[in-house]
Amino acid sequence: MASQDISSNIAQQFVTSAFPSNPAIRALPVHEAIQHASQVIKSAPGATAIDQAMRQRGLVGMTTRAKAYAPFSQTVNRVRMVCVIPYTSTDPKSTLIGGVGISDDEPASGIVVQLENLAVTAITALDFVNGKLVEKMIPPSQLLASGPEPFVETDWPRDAAKVPNLTVSVATSVAGDAYGGFLNDEYASRIYNQEQVRQLAQLGPLITSIAELQHMRHLGVPTAASCCCCSTCSWGCSCSSSAMSTAPMRPMALPWTL
Repeated sequence: MASQDISSNIAQQFVTSAFPSNPAIRALPVHEAIQHASQVIKSAPGATAIDQAMRQRGLVGMTTRAKAYAPFSQTVNRVRMVCVIPYTSTDPKSTLIGGVGISDDEPASGIVVQLENLAVTAITALDFVNGKLVEKMIPPSQLLASGPEPFVETDWPRDAAKVPNLTVSVATSVAGDAYGGFLNDEYASRIYNQEQVRQLAQLGPLITSIAELQHMRHLGVPTAASCCCCSTCSWGCSCSSSAMSTAPMRPMALPWTL
């Protein structure tokens, strides 16, 4: 038992170092996160459409594992409530995981990630823009190689004067904190060994790239009230919502249940 505790502490320290905390970013207590997520998933614009798109892929929301944050926005001079709800496959052979992010009356935004072994092989963004569900495929290898700019839509209506409520650094910090939190939580510890946790922590650069991309994609989009926060977080935590799927990974049969 003592050996397991030491090993667990070492893995936790590794994850913590991979996702250094931002003093301004703190996850809300579990019961508050659950309560907030349960409310906004029913009321946020686009949440129903994105939830349905998730369910069509066999993914079901888990508000009991939601993460919630209240970062301060200098743009509006108040805190912004942000939550991330993981979506888990009901098919034990599925390689899909998902996450939905919602921020203070903004349209919901979702991410679906396909995993093979411990590698992200496909990313699908589910956005609610101009009252419609928009799906976008993003190859992870190209995102890492070229950066986010090539994947930013040029045909979306934007307000150049619109200032985002949360900066990209805050958005990436929220994404990283949530991902690290899922890697370290009790549920994950029952599924993964410590070496697997270390490998999953190395997805950090992709988490950051996804968050930066969503921040740029939604910057100035009139239908997103706070310009990018919720979509950014859902990206970061769709990989972090890897923490929630019970699907074994092919061909390793590794349960992706962080």
